[in-house]
Amino acid sequence: MVIIDLGELGSAASDGPDRRADPVGRSADRSAWRRRTVLRASLAAVLAGALTLLVAGDPLPRPLPGLSVPARLGSAVTVVPGWLLVVDPTVPGAVGQQLTAYRIPGAVPDDVGPVPAWRIRLPTGGFGTPMVLDGTLVLTAFRPETGPPRVRVLDLATGAFRWERTGYLEAVSAAGDLLIGVSDPETPPGTAEPGDGSASPEGSDPATLEARDPVSGAVRWSLSSPPGTRRHYRWSETDGRSRLLVVVLPSGRVEARDVATGALLAATTLPAPGVNPGWHGSVAGDLFITQSVGVATAYGLPGLDRRWSAPTVDGELAPSTCGPHLCSYSYDGGIRVWDAGTGRTRWTDRRWVSLYQAGEELVGSAAAGPGQPGPLAVLDPDTGRSLAELGIWDVLPADQPAGRLIGVRTARDRRTWVAEIDTAARQVRLLTVLRGVSGECRLAERWLYCRRVDASVGLWALPIRP
Repeated sequence: MVIIDLGELGSAASDGPDRRADPVGRSADRSAWRRRTVLRASLAAVLAGALTLLVAGDPLPRPLPGLSVPARLGSAVTVVPGWLLVVDPTVPGAVGQQLTAYRIPGAVPDDVGPVPAWRIRLPTGGFGTPMVLDGTLVLTAFRPETGPPRVRVLDLATGAFRWERTGYLEAVSAAGDLLIGVSDPETPPGTAEPGDGSASPEGSDPATLEARDPVSGAVRWSLSSPPGTRRHYRWSETDGRSRLLVVVLPSGRVEARDVATGALLAATTLPAPGVNPGWHGSVAGDLFITQSVGVATAYGLPGLDRRWSAPTVDGELAPSTCGPHLCSYSYDGGIRVWDAGTGRTRWTDRRWVSLYQAGEELVGSAAAGPGQPGPLAVLDPDTGRSLAELGIWDVLPADQPAGRLIGVRTARDRRTWVAEIDTAARQVRLLTVLRGVSGECRLAERWLYCRRVDASVGLWALPIRP
């Protein structure tokens, strides 16, 4: 695969030499000398580039196999394993939104649009990111105009309605059950008509947590709690599923529970969060961290044993998992890396506004202009020292764990360069160059998808890493 230094990618070379007329008073000889100088410099650059390319291989990688999916402005697009889903916005005279599902073939031919596998109508309102579980498609309606939030489950192959439940989808357990916060009496799965709105008013506290089988909707277990209860989950970074539930009751009782069964694993009592409006709780790795009145306190999971306390500063968010350490961000920019075992500060740096985990190393993204990507660098997790500058790239968000960092940026000629950020090799590998892309690029496993300038969606299969 070609490796090209893309740290200063731009279009200056394509702008050509200065073709403006020489100012009055300059001689023709001076003008000719300038043109010869520019020509020699350009020829030297071309020869140097040619030598580099002869060593590295082709100057640009071959176009990636891809396909195009029709979409309209305002549509929401998501890629789930084996499928691309398009939710078109409501049009005048239509009832609800339209969800169209396209199968993603295993071998993608160039410029061949897929045929819709199925198409259904959805209620008007906002929908969260769809997910696939055991042959089902799970949709979460969080702003329906006809009733309270709902979790709706469809057959992935056909789009047929299976069951739905009023409430919020809070997490998916390691066993694949849907953890739904509800506040209305039990409704047998599949008996409610979609969008009937027969539930408690929107905005009421989800007092009960239900774990439901995604295929049948059967309740695995449930947990009732008083209003004001807060729930926190420990997530797996590999599959995004929850391994542990932490329940904080208004009285200050904190419980660690098994998400597979709902069984109580440990409990302790902390200062009641209800008397402190600034109280915040979060799970980071194997710690439950509370933050209030300028102090963060960590408790081990699942035993809830107190580990350490450390001061915080105004405008600093709660620490989150950051490789073997913890990271916290400030509202006004900058980052702090904590020692997860002791709570001590390992290093701080105001240059970085985002951090990405790549294997055992960190990639820092610096601040840039509004809507513009910033320069990246590989960082030593223990010291924050910059190990390698990677140039200016916008790291793509991922719909499903991809295990790789993909960056994009658009040159002045509107070509979009796509590269893989290889932190171990301290290099950026150019994967492809796309034309006609307007933005909104995302990553889903080995698939890259972007919005085209005509509002359609382009989908490309990224090469498998060697």
